[in-house]
Amino acid sequence: WLISAWLMYAVSEQSRRLNELAVTDPLTGAFNRRHLQTEARRAFQTYERYDRPTTLLLVDVDYFKSVNDDFGHEVGDRALCGIVKIIQDRLRVMDHVFRYGGEEFIALLAETEGAKAHHVAEEIRASIEAANMVEGRTVTVSIGVCDVVHAEDVDHWLKQCDLALYQAKEAGRNQVVIATSANLI
Repeated sequence: WLISAWLMYAVSEQSRRLNELAVTDPLTGAFNRRHLQTEARRAFQTYERYDRPTTLLLVDVDYFKSVNDDFGHEVGDRALCGIVKIIQDRLRVMDHVFRYGGEEFIALLAETEGAKAHHVAEEIRASIEAANMVEGRTVTVSIGVCDVVHAEDVDHWLKQCDLALYQAKEAGRNQVVIATSANLI
């Protein structure tokens, strides 16, 4: 009986670790893009069924290539991990952060409408700017914010967030732009 119990524990622990590896970015510890699709779909369905608000923040590191070029990939990797930590420290347990691309991250803020998410995004942006992640260089981010109410489906939601991010970049970077009915496509 004892051997069977130990084997059951070992198998369940192995399964838990494999599941964690399947949904986690190995560098930053954030969830990966595949898991984002699952969680964003779930949030969108919850909105459609129960009218529960959720907002996405698309965070992109400004001029990140120059950090890697000037200081090396090890320093760049540490900066990415630092950014994820700052985002996670600002989020609640019910919120999630995902690595979306090389230096792009998405925060999914459950039960949060656009105006409150904009405030959270500004806090994240300011915290990253104030952090000393790279010696001799200020690291900044641009953030696009989109409330689920502006989305037709998950792909459209992500596209609207990306458009808001693009507007933040065009406005000079180190900015937060929220998708509104005036700037939607």
